[in-house]
Amino acid sequence: DFFDLDALSRRLNVITMDTFLKRQLREVRQPSRLPPGNRTDLWGRDLWSYLSAAADAKPQWNGAVLAVPQRDEQDNSLPDEAGSQALLKRYAAGRKVATYDADLRSVRHLHVPAGGRHRLLQYHYAFA
Repeated sequence: DFFDLDALSRRLNVITMDTFLKRQLREVRQPSRLPPGNRTDLWGRDLWSYLSAAADAKPQWNGAVLAVPQRDEQDNSLPDEAGSQALLKRYAAGRKVATYDADLRSVRHLHVPAGGRHRLLQYHYAFA
C-alpha cells in the first residue's frame, strides 16, 4: 500500500515528523505539550504516546469515507457540482462520510492514531 503524499498535501498540510517535533520545541509554550526531554528523535511508543497527548484534535473517522474539500473553499461543504454528491454517495457504499472541515483545518495539531475508532487508513477489501 502507498499514499500519494504529494497529492494529499495539496489539500492537507503535511509535514515530516522531524519538522513537526522541531516546530513544537520552537512554538509551544506549555511544558506539558513539549516532546519528552525536548527530544526530536522520538520513535515507537514514546512518539505515539506523545502525539496522542499533545493533539488538539483526534477525529474518530474509523469506518467512514473521508472527504477533503479543496483548501480554498471557505465553508465546510463539499462541491455540489453535477454528479459529485452522487458519486461520493456511491463511493461511500453506505458508510458515513466524514468531512475535513473548517474546525479541523483550524487546529494546530491533528492526530489520527492507527487504531481504534480513529483509524483513517483501511485496506479496500475491509468493506467488501
